[in-house]
Amino acid sequence: MSWELTTWQSVCALKYGKALKNYKHFDDAYPVFGSGGIVGSTKNPIAPSERVIVSRKGTLTAYWSPAPSHVIDTAFWLEPNANLDSKWSYYAIKNLDVSTLASGSGVPSLSRDDFYREEFRLPPLQHQKAIAHILGTLDDKIELNQKMNQTVEDIAKAIFKSWFVDFDPVRAKAEGRPTGLPPEISDLFPAELVDSEIGEIPKGWRQESIYQFCSVEYGAPFKSKLFNEDGQGIPLVRIRDLRKGKSGVFTEEIHPKGTLIKAGDLVVGMDGEFRCYLWRGTDSWMNQRVCKFVPKENVPSTFIWFALERPLHFIESTEVATTVIHLGKGDIDDFQFMRSSQELLDQFSKVTSPLLERMVIASKEIEILAELRDTLLPKLISGELRIPDAEKFLEEAGL
Repeated sequence: MSWELTTWQSVCALKYGKALKNYKHFDDAYPVFGSGGIVGSTKNPIAPSERVIVSRKGTLTAYWSPAPSHVIDTAFWLEPNANLDSKWSYYAIKNLDVSTLASGSGVPSLSRDDFYREEFRLPPLQHQKAIAHILGTLDDKIELNQKMNQTVEDIAKAIFKSWFVDFDPVRAKAEGRPTGLPPEISDLFPAELVDSEIGEIPKGWRQESIYQFCSVEYGAPFKSKLFNEDGQGIPLVRIRDLRKGKSGVFTEEIHPKGTLIKAGDLVVGMDGEFRCYLWRGTDSWMNQRVCKFVPKENVPSTFIWFALERPLHFIESTEVATTVIHLGKGDIDDFQFMRSSQELLDQFSKVTSPLLERMVIASKEIEILAELRDTLLPKLISGELRIPDAEKFLEEAGL
């Protein structure tokens, strides 16, 4: 069956989003999309389920919404006709890269006319559905791993908060209630809270310098003129790369003060916002203004990860700057963590370290799946790769 040369105007309509008030929350059932993706929620969607959302201003890209949604006036939603599979159109638009259609001298914008004029080859509907299924299988597995990672992180963080922030087992024992923990763990908590400079803490526990728990290593000032995006050398992690867990540049420079990070390391950006990230990418250099926290022997990484949240948040909320706030070594020098018994830290490690390891493994799988999807997408959308070959490839990969 032949692939028909056509235009987007022939197979769909781009519908304008509508302005909306009081949507910047996530309390309602339906997502609200803008040019940057999901920006809130609403009770009253305007777009049906399984629709493509296309940015109209700013960051020009496409999003997929499996649920009904509201689209604000910085985006379109795509309504396909009977000859166009909606999910296939999402992948076709991602492959098109609508940012190349940007117009305007200031904020990039997409006009319907420019989009409508774009020509492409449309496969028969049954082929569209098969292609969308192949690529959707990969995206579904990526999303499942992402959700699992978030759930695992939430579980580990909740345990940390209960044991080392809220002191729930200590309060339970002090009130004569069961802790809900196995005896070998429950017995490690004291049964009394005592006053301290920071409020009530478990008897026998104390605040200690961060350096009793970990060391801190700092990135180096690699030369930006030597950066490349061609994969030459070793990836270089900048602050902007921490959230996505993947570097956008490489360097062949070997800096004498260079420090590598690997999957499972704890890294923090020192400008703008202060968050401790579990690095899940490939081995990479740290650029300047990025640092990593290296747990001492017998201190679990999960303890350092979650213990850093409060002092980092405090610095971020109290730092005053005319432009960008900064985290300095002097700030880190003042950080203090709660010291319990080593036996309790060992139990915390026993409970949470496997969760961290699972997150790293799942993140590696996400990276592999994303690379596979990005490799298959243009080949399938263009017809270069036959559907049976792609299906066999996924079967061999266990998907």
